[in-house]
Amino acid sequence: MRIRVLTVGAIILVIAGGVMALRARGGAPTPAVNQPAQVAPVPVGVATAQRGDFVTTVTATGTVASLREAKIASTLPGIVAEVFVTEGQRVQRGEPLMRLRTDQMAATEAQARAGRAQAKAALSLAEISVRRMRELSQSGAVSRQELDAAEAQFAAAQAQLELAEATLAAAQIQLRDATVTAPFAGTITQRSVEPGEGASPVVPSFVLAQLDAVYVELAVPERLRSGLRVGQTVAVTVDAEPGTQFAGKIEKIQPAATVSSRSFTVKVRVPNAQRVLRPGAFARGTITVAVRSGVLQIPEQAVL
Repeated sequence: MRIRVLTVGAIILVIAGGVMALRARGGAPTPAVNQPAQVAPVPVGVATAQRGDFVTTVTATGTVASLREAKIASTLPGIVAEVFVTEGQRVQRGEPLMRLRTDQMAATEAQARAGRAQAKAALSLAEISVRRMRELSQSGAVSRQELDAAEAQFAAAQAQLELAEATLAAAQIQLRDATVTAPFAGTITQRSVEPGEGASPVVPSFVLAQLDAVYVELAVPERLRSGLRVGQTVAVTVDAEPGTQFAGKIEKIQPAATVSSRSFTVKVRVPNAQRVLRPGAFARGTITVAVRSGVLQIPEQAVL
């Protein structure tokens, strides 16, 4: 029993000695020590504060509208004989747009001419008759009653000629109005008639718009209304012309707000020499309300 105890003790001593020897040689691993993480330095830019203009603006959206627009219809009912223009075509004032059939109108005008010629002849005869009656009346060869009858026939002939001339004038007006013309220079934005179709005074055949300048009608909220003035500059953009900015000025500010939106309509007049701004297009406008000069400014990135 004693021998077994001695043997176990000897084994323990050997193992302990081996561990101490390994430690002495540095072979035993040492526990790791946590080190703080390295933080990369933050780059810092330096900018100089400068003085410049501080611009106050109001941004709103709206719609492009023509400066002047007319829905053109024939003043006479009839059948269209010719149409002279197409949509998008520019026309001058007085230029023909379409013509109605005029065969019946021409016949009416010829009949009116004949009626005027007949009335002229009747008046000439009545004038000769009344002149003779006046001469005979002075010598007592005719009665007063006969003279009065001649005078009445002469007056009736005069009235008949005036009626014939009015009838002829009306026939000529119809012939003239059978050709529909442009009331002002502009662009045909809509055409809704073809040859052979019927034309009516109550149905427009064309829409004519003046597009050398246009209005951009912006809806500005009522809380921003107080800063607006006629003549203020406006930068306008439209989706149809990306990257292009159009310069305009406020020409009109509606005095009353729209009840449904509680906004004021601001009409901005924009030159449109190239006719690229079209009525009905969606538009955005930035109104320059005020400009303050000499304001100290720093880059926006410097403000946290």
